[in-house]
Amino acid sequence: MMWSKIRGLVVGSGLVSGIDVRGAGASLPAQLYEEVAFAYYYTAPEDRVSYESTGSTTGLMAIKGEDPDRVVDFVGSDSLLSEDDYAEYADLQMYPSAATAVVPVVGESASDQQLVFSRETLARIFMGNITRWNDADIATTNPEATLPSERIVVVVRSDGSGTTEIWTKALSSFSGDFAAIVGNSSNPEVWESVWEDGEYITAYRNDGVAAAVLSEPFSIGYSVLSEAAERGVTYAKMINRAGETVEASVESVEFALAELSGLLLENERLTADIVDASSSTAWPASGLTYFVLRKEEQVRDCATRTATLEFLEWFYTSPTVASTQKRLGFSRLPEVIFEGVLERLFLDVLCADGTPAWTTTTGQQASSLSSAVDVSVPEIALGLFNTYADAYKGVRADVEVRNVPYAPRDAEMIWHNDTLLFEVKVTTSRALREVITPMPGAPYYAAPLFVAGVAVVYNLDDDGGGGSNNAAATTASKNGMMITLSLSVLAEIYAGRVRRWDDPKIAALNPSVALPSLDIISVGRSDYSEITWAFTRALASAEPSLIEPSLVTLGNATTLWRDSDSTVEAAVQYFRGALGYVTNLGSISVATAKLGNASTQNLTCLEVEYLTETISVLTDKTDLLESESSSCWPISVSFVVAVPSRDVDGRCDDQTEISDGLEYVRWLYGDDKVIEPMVALGAAPVDASIRSGFAETIGDACGSAEEEGAKTRRRRRISRIVAPVVFVGILTILCLSCAHSYKQHRKIMRIKRELEEVQRSIVNMVRVTRDYEPPFYKSSLCGGGGTGGGGGGGKLDDATLLRNRLLLLESVGWYWQESECRIASHDASMTAQPGNWVEYGGSVAADLEAAYRYWQAGGPATVEIDVSDRVSSTGTERKAHAATTGNRYLVDLAAMRQQNCKTGFRRAIERRRRVGRRRHPSLKSTRAALQLFEGSSSDDDDDDEPRMPPEDLVSSGEPFLVLRVGALVQTTKQRDDGWAFGSEVLPPPVTRVSATSRPSAASRPSAADNLGADDATLLCASRDAALSTKSGWFPLVDYTTIPSIEDIQRVAELMGEGAAASLATPPNWTKVDDPLVAELRPAAGRERHRVEALFLASGFRDDKPRVLAVDRVQNVSSWQTFSVKRKTILEREKNTTNRSATRFERYPLWHGTNEPTVPKIVQQGFNRSFCGKNATAFGKGVYFARDAAYSCKTCYATPNAKGNQFVFLCRVVVGEYCRGTRDVLTPDVRDERSQRLYDSTVDDTDDPSIYVVFHDAQAYPEYLVTFKRKDLQ
Repeated sequence: MMWSKIRGLVVGSGLVSGIDVRGAGASLPAQLYEEVAFAYYYTAPEDRVSYESTGSTTGLMAIKGEDPDRVVDFVGSDSLLSEDDYAEYADLQMYPSAATAVVPVVGESASDQQLVFSRETLARIFMGNITRWNDADIATTNPEATLPSERIVVVVRSDGSGTTEIWTKALSSFSGDFAAIVGNSSNPEVWESVWEDGEYITAYRNDGVAAAVLSEPFSIGYSVLSEAAERGVTYAKMINRAGETVEASVESVEFALAELSGLLLENERLTADIVDASSSTAWPASGLTYFVLRKEEQVRDCATRTATLEFLEWFYTSPTVASTQKRLGFSRLPEVIFEGVLERLFLDVLCADGTPAWTTTTGQQASSLSSAVDVSVPEIALGLFNTYADAYKGVRADVEVRNVPYAPRDAEMIWHNDTLLFEVKVTTSRALREVITPMPGAPYYAAPLFVAGVAVVYNLDDDGGGGSNNAAATTASKNGMMITLSLSVLAEIYAGRVRRWDDPKIAALNPSVALPSLDIISVGRSDYSEITWAFTRALASAEPSLIEPSLVTLGNATTLWRDSDSTVEAAVQYFRGALGYVTNLGSISVATAKLGNASTQNLTCLEVEYLTETISVLTDKTDLLESESSSCWPISVSFVVAVPSRDVDGRCDDQTEISDGLEYVRWLYGDDKVIEPMVALGAAPVDASIRSGFAETIGDACGSAEEEGAKTRRRRRISRIVAPVVFVGILTILCLSCAHSYKQHRKIMRIKRELEEVQRSIVNMVRVTRDYEPPFYKSSLCGGGGTGGGGGGGKLDDATLLRNRLLLLESVGWYWQESECRIASHDASMTAQPGNWVEYGGSVAADLEAAYRYWQAGGPATVEIDVSDRVSSTGTERKAHAATTGNRYLVDLAAMRQQNCKTGFRRAIERRRRVGRRRHPSLKSTRAALQLFEGSSSDDDDDDEPRMPPEDLVSSGEPFLVLRVGALVQTTKQRDDGWAFGSEVLPPPVTRVSATSRPSAASRPSAADNLGADDATLLCASRDAALSTKSGWFPLVDYTTIPSIEDIQRVAELMGEGAAASLATPPNWTKVDDPLVAELRPAAGRERHRVEALFLASGFRDDKPRVLAVDRVQNVSSWQTFSVKRKTILEREKNTTNRSATRFERYPLWHGTNEPTVPKIVQQGFNRSFCGKNATAFGKGVYFARDAAYSCKTCYATPNAKGNQFVFLCRVVVGEYCRGTRDVLTPDVRDERSQRLYDSTVDDTDDPSIYVVFHDAQAYPEYLVTFKRKDLQ
């Protein structure tokens, strides 16, 4: 429900004084303008901004001076001014404000799933050429939908509307026939060219269209995205001009805006069409909404014009407005556009003397968020508290208030589950009494904040409802007869005893009203609802025999069921004779009944007791007390805010500053500027003494005992000084000691707060609880290749071979086909039927598996094996027959056969995945040998065995991470099978080496390997896959847990001062919905121009490429992994050298790649398994170039089928570097004593142009630039 009662905040309301800025017009952006006007209250409290949703046509009449009853300073319009308008009113000017989507909205009976429409199909539907839902054109784009055969009911706007203009403009672009027959216009008469009266439904404003579609089966209409989402009406997807199916969203409109909005500043009138963009991700029916002002005509005085422009400047530049736009489904203008608009406003709008009405521009810089406050809010109050969250940014720009809605059925979970860490909780009196109060030992401080009425709404308009095409249908009933009811009569209506509006019981309450002879259509809530509880509780107080208090039901007499306030109101708005109940928080589009002498505006007579105790000992103190006043509204819900008492009491005990959550609550209760708009929204704040008392309780600075005794229950007794002169020396010493202790305590608490900030900032970080080394299968077949010596030469130690063999026997089996007459010579447990298959011995199978994986990665398809003393099936380790033919075989993996090297005899072979828990017969002896070697006494438990990597990861050459207990790993991607990709942020605090499991010196890893400087070992099975101590895939479940506070402390210490700020995402990022999902967001405006300028100025001469797209990479995990590495290197070098930080961090550097690798880099960051394949001249690492032109060579940035190429603009922390050497796996040793290595290598240490890094976290891909060279165009 829109919060349009904010428009009551004008001079004359009795609330405030000062300049009132008045706006009116388009309903499309109405909710946006109303909510930001509320938030502006906290930026400029001396001014008031109001906006009235009248429709574009009515608003334009007002700004022209054609409506003497409505004086406005600015108008909202989605309709463009006509040439006649400009000719008659030369100083009219339009200024774009935001963009949004107009969507096709569909009735609930039209389909069993979300529909998809082609552009041409929608045009034909609204021309009347497609009349049935099961038409072939609709079925073609919805092959899996169940489509009814009913007639399509078309719903359109009945009033002049910019929404209609955008929609008809889009349909005209979709279809030449629609353009020729219907055309595009904001005038509702446009539909008369194709529809006759009675063939279609008209509705007033966007909310009227939504109400009609919700209530009329098999209907279709159009509405703005925010209205459709708020009303809960289903909207369809569309197939855009590029042939792609898209859904309306902020992002899909941004793509249309980015493509077409560049025409705005080139046009003197600052207008542009953004319908039917060619981008594959653009929403086809996108449109701009505008502010309209008079440049010279003095509507009112100069001070008001100045105040208007100050509001508009704040609107364009404020981060508060930007977040509100996104939440409501609007797309913000690119920065380069709104800066141009502000410049025009400065030049255009003048005072009577010809001087500019606006002389300065301050701008609103986006603040870096330092913390967030999570608030659980009942669904019915979410809109109001979202408005508070936006407004609070004007008070604390560095704090984000995040509201999490919950339904009444979830109240117990929200309050009982300690893992749901909400700093602030909002509830109702019902939930407080029934759910929260019975909780054992739940320490909360709570107080009521406001009371909201439950309005009784009805529709008795003579012409409205039921699909009327009368333009005044919505407003007639609201401004017509005023009906009076009573609680008793309401109870009888919902009990089915009073069924008609002209019933004598209703007539007795309305003697001067001519009641219609209509059936009453009672509308109730079908969901668990606090509103239903308040409504039924009030009715039960009057007629307990008819109605019982309930959260979900009103009895079988209810005619219609709806699941939200907005859908109840929509049903009442649409059906003549309807009666329902909704929360009175914001605008209500239908008439509200009186109950006796009571009015929903009269809630202040209700009293709510102040909660002075914690919730664990409350009784019913939050219930509304019965009022003796007959004018007091009897159906209400009180809202209570609670905070954990540990946050209040613990702060005083620890002498810490007030938390951000308590600060926010103190603002809600202690700032009168919060209360005044609340009254305008229809809510009744509790008494000022209650509010101020609670604000003081939670905001008390823990000062003197006298202050605390007056403000809180916590009393601290201070002994009186009997002999001040005698004890003055002692007191001086004590004070000095206490001061020192206090300073130390403050320091400790400051460090604690910093750690908490770091902990809040870190996402997707885990601590390793069990060692894990990926079990790849290696043997002498591949020439050794163990983990020692930097990855080359030596064989694996015996323990590793045994461990690999152990895991192989659990997962894969290799078989050869024996003759039927000889199958009995083999152990039955090692045979498989049908087919007479015999299983190879474990070590032979390991060789075959290694060769198989090597072949899958591009190696040879044939391998020679020797089975001497390795035939397990006979029990003797020797062949059962034909011993003289030898033990050497040539295996052809492609043909799956083996050939005796001496005789040439061939047999079929087979590779099988093991099913269930079947084990290789030699498994137990292999495990025993491993335990003997490692000095382990673990039992034969499968849970102790390392997990087998997914075969698709191994065969595709992905890297795997070696886990070490105590290490911290940050994940960037997770799979459903429990495997994750991540990078080691911090190594284990202490290296643990068991004396019994220490390998021999020959196979022991080198110092470089221990330092984690090298990825060490390439797989024998795949030369592209690697065991890494830095980044790769690893098993998440059973091997990791969440970091402890000690782990967080290690991160903070390593990063030094400002750790939390370094971990915060960059201020130019848009909101990240899921930290585990990397996002590519289009860069626009100044941001895009900056990246393009860097790109084109980086090494290109005359033949510069054409930039097709610039996308910002938003990957929270990768950014934080990079931030930790960056701060670690910078802190290390700060303490050891005097060089500038720019010496160790280079920006921008460039990395060209091919199209298939782009999503891997975006999601997982840079990794040598898919980077650095094109060059090894300076080491086997990831390569970055100083000049973009170098990275854009086709051998690096390989063109796709369309000729498009891809290059990343990167931030790289290069640290200390040395000159690289071909094919080295690590940089040189920098410090012989500590064996510390250089951080990277370069082509030339004096003037580097190529940088090679060997740790994946040293680089972050900030932007992806898609371009095309002229010779490929």
